[in-house]
Amino acid sequence: MMKQDFDKGERGSFFARWNKFIAPQATKDAAYDKIEFYLHLYFLAYSIHPINKNSTQVCRFFFQFLE
Repeated sequence: MMKQDFDKGERGSFFARWNKFIAPQATKDAAYDKIEFYLHLYFLAYSIHPINKNSTQVCRFFFQFLE
């Protein structure tokens, strides 16, 4: 199901499942930070693609992530 959320650009559902599967100690690793950054970037790019309509909300989430 997580892959379906990824493929459909459903950021909220994806990260809800993602957070259930990631061990808390893994979030302290630099590799985790890199993967999480690229995931957020993917969902931003997915949302601003011309076939999608909800770019404003995802852009806000991305900028919150960067802070």
